[in-house]
Amino acid sequence: MIRRVQKIGNSYYIALPSKWIKEYNINKGAEIKLEMKEDGKLVILPILEESSEEKEVTLNYDKDSIEKKILSYYLVGYNMIKIVNEEGFKTEDRDNIIRIARKLSGLEIVDERRDLITLQNLIDESSINPIKLLFRMSAITSTMYVDAVKEASNKGEILKIVHERDEEVDRLYFLLVRQLRTLILRPHLLSKLELTLLDCLDLRIAAHFIEKIGDQAARLAEILGSNNEKIKAQFLNNLLDLVSNLQILQEKSLVYFVRKKGNVEEIKSELIKLKDALTKMSENSSYYEIIILNILKEIVDFNVDICDLIMYP
Repeated sequence: MIRRVQKIGNSYYIALPSKWIKEYNINKGAEIKLEMKEDGKLVILPILEESSEEKEVTLNYDKDSIEKKILSYYLVGYNMIKIVNEEGFKTEDRDNIIRIARKLSGLEIVDERRDLITLQNLIDESSINPIKLLFRMSAITSTMYVDAVKEASNKGEILKIVHERDEEVDRLYFLLVRQLRTLILRPHLLSKLELTLLDCLDLRIAAHFIEKIGDQAARLAEILGSNNEKIKAQFLNNLLDLVSNLQILQEKSLVYFVRKKGNVEEIKSELIKLKDALTKMSENSSYYEIIILNILKEIVDFNVDICDLIMYP
């Protein structure tokens, strides 16, 4: 769309598109927001009042499908989810809904009756920065695989800790996905955070990679905890050095991803060297040790994928 610049007196003017005017109900005398970007772009934004209307849905309770339904409506931005059961909720039904709600940040039971349970999202999306959520996810997942190796001999405790961290990563992931959808639908919030639609896409992909790292770290802890007596102490000592280095590289790759600059080739090269070192360790390793090494190589690959988001924008 091209507009011709007009000059009246000492001021310059352009006509705003009528479709945009109608869509955002812009009238004579209305205020709009202008943002001048460093790359020369001039962004025009309507000043919108926050809607007090909440997206609401009512679901019939079915124990086999209710979790999937609640998650789906949560991710697409519904703030109020009402669940009805004409026969009345049993104790196990209520416990199931509580379990599901605990997986989703901000979702709480605000009303409970014999045949109705109401869940409401209590988080203010305008106060959430998805980049901070991404860094938090990464920090948790990297400590998961380092601690899994470091505390391999402490089977019960490390499995409990890693399981709790994996659940926290999942909660953050679902919240981040919900937040990104909200930002896409509310461009004034997107502009406030100085993000673009492409940034949202990249953040969604990066979050997926990090969530997968968390899954692999949980699997690593399970293998280590269940087969500790079959894994050599020297193997674990050598592995600890490698996973500690991997943790540093994961942190750097994410910083470069967010900044969209940095020596990404160097980080990627270091990740490939680390993967080669894991492969070399496989030559004299037992069956379970090889499984552990393959899990860590998958984690390395996810970090390489994050680097590729920077290299191929």
